[in-house]
Amino acid sequence: MEEVSNLSHYFYQKLGFDTDEEAVHVLEEPTLDGIVRVHNSIPRLLINLEKCGQGNLMSKILGLGCGLDFDSEANYRARQTVRVAATVPLSSAFRLPAAAGIPDFRSPTSGIYSKLGKYNLPSPEAIFEIGYFRRNPAPFYSLARQLFPQDLKPTLSHYFLRLVHEKGLLLRLYTQNIDGLERVAGVPVEKIVEAHGTFHTSHCINPACNRIFTLDWLRDKIAKDIVPFCPVCSSVIKPDIVFFGERLPERFFELSEEDFARCDLLIIIGTSLQVQPFAGLVDKVHNSIPRLLINLEKCGQGNLMSKILGLGCGLDFDSEANYRDVALLGTCDSGCRLVADRLGWKDDLSRLIEKEEAARIALVEATAAAKLAAEEATAAATAAVKQQLQKQQQQKHEEESEKKAVADILHHQQHFRRQLKFLPLMTKKQ
Repeated sequence: MEEVSNLSHYFYQKLGFDTDEEAVHVLEEPTLDGIVRVHNSIPRLLINLEKCGQGNLMSKILGLGCGLDFDSEANYRARQTVRVAATVPLSSAFRLPAAAGIPDFRSPTSGIYSKLGKYNLPSPEAIFEIGYFRRNPAPFYSLARQLFPQDLKPTLSHYFLRLVHEKGLLLRLYTQNIDGLERVAGVPVEKIVEAHGTFHTSHCINPACNRIFTLDWLRDKIAKDIVPFCPVCSSVIKPDIVFFGERLPERFFELSEEDFARCDLLIIIGTSLQVQPFAGLVDKVHNSIPRLLINLEKCGQGNLMSKILGLGCGLDFDSEANYRDVALLGTCDSGCRLVADRLGWKDDLSRLIEKEEAARIALVEATAAAKLAAEEATAAATAAVKQQLQKQQQQKHEEESEKKAVADILHHQQHFRRQLKFLPLMTKKQ
């Protein structure tokens, strides 16, 4: 009866009928070990005429999984009340791309803001203000080259997110990144909410036109240090990132209400949790949901003023009342590697990175080869055209020389005829 009671309590709570906060016990201990134990203890309930889906030795050998386990003494899932299921929204923000070669957005020395001194801006933020951009897009596009260095590639953290998806655990990935590296790493677009937009697409700011342009088109303009204008209406082209003064995408608001109500584990990766409304997402999950922060330092901790302003209680790592928040301090890559290792995914992550890196290198080499072939073909065509022009010029020169020679002959003939005409007169005079 204890098993039935535990499962009943679990489903009552998931349906929202169990509101006894005193009864909530999320983690045995607020550590990474506690979260790993929870991940491995998700309850599974079978409603059927007979037992089925039980694994055997051959299925384990073939890598088909262990299946369900009802009768062995090792079955522990039916005897535990577990608060975490297999849906994992993740947040990744400004510090994550630094390892990918993108300047840190707020770094005091290498951040984008620190490089604005040479521009005569009314304020550092003006470069990302939509009103200023409409009047003068040049400063933004000058810095855009720093946002997209040529060696941009996903990090281990990005591939960890891809692996979470492949394990069937990713409900949604909420990101403040605008580089699109989550897409490059292979996370499906429908799984991603780009809260601050993306460079992946851009559009004409003229509402009557609103023509859409690809990343390759925009990257080519940025690489050539050209402010892009619409070839149709001549209005400036704006990447689909959220500027100051613009509303976040509707997709962010529509999905966050649903996703965080369904969330059973929240992992926050590489963020300062300073920018609203993104920072407030940590408070949207139910108070029975564990929250894991992977970051260089603790952040997002609430205070009295944030509570008064209705911004939520934030994360709580250090108080004795903490029962669900865990901070894994270090770089994003080291934290994600550790989590993968503790979940038994170390080899899976390594294989995924090796496969994707090999594919990326092959693509880079193929692109470089195609570019070289195109350049050689262009050079050959240019040389052929130049040679043809030289030949035509030589032919023209020869034709002109021939015409001149003919003209000279005709001139001499005319002169000779005139002399012959006056020859009888000259003879008579003599």
